[in-house]
Amino acid sequence: QRIAAATDYDTVGFPVYLAFDGSDDSLYTSSIDFSATDKMTVFAGATKLSDAAIGMIASFGATSSGTWELLAPRAAGGSQPYSFAQRTNVAQEAIPVFGVGPAPDTAVFTGTADIGAPLVTLRRNGVEVASNSGALTAANFGTYVLTLGQRTGGSLPLNGRLYSLIVRGATTSAALIQQAERWVAGKQGRAL
Repeated sequence: QRIAAATDYDTVGFPVYLAFDGSDDSLYTSSIDFSATDKMTVFAGATKLSDAAIGMIASFGATSSGTWELLAPRAAGGSQPYSFAQRTNVAQEAIPVFGVGPAPDTAVFTGTADIGAPLVTLRRNGVEVASNSGALTAANFGTYVLTLGQRTGGSLPLNGRLYSLIVRGATTSAALIQQAERWVAGKQGRAL
């Protein structure tokens, strides 16, 4: 890649990403109000570089009611490679139970959450890899900070890259999910 200066470099063929070192990097927003909805769709293009420690791609709130989080990996050692979770009274997680995606792994993730159903699902590269329909107390999502690269509050740092993130406080149709997944994959420089 040609780099002439901090503001003059090649981007064609070199996808832009946020790099997280697994120790102390994160970015966060001001509080976002999702209190009017109990549905969420999250798209992320990410690479996890290690399975040695639990890593957080994105976290909306921490572990309070009305939060969600996307992890890579969910368990140290890679036995649970990914997870998408929503919370009200308890955590409801979609965790793949097979060894898909050991590090290093670049993938497109789609997490869907419906507290009212209740149902949470996780897709990887356009294929559903996990779902959970356990009972939750009826509630909506809350008003929290969105944190990238760590859990909100400063734990579980990601060792990896984030190419794109789309958060939508609504149900998303299958056709729009597929379209968004292709767009996210394009930001990683690949096709789905």
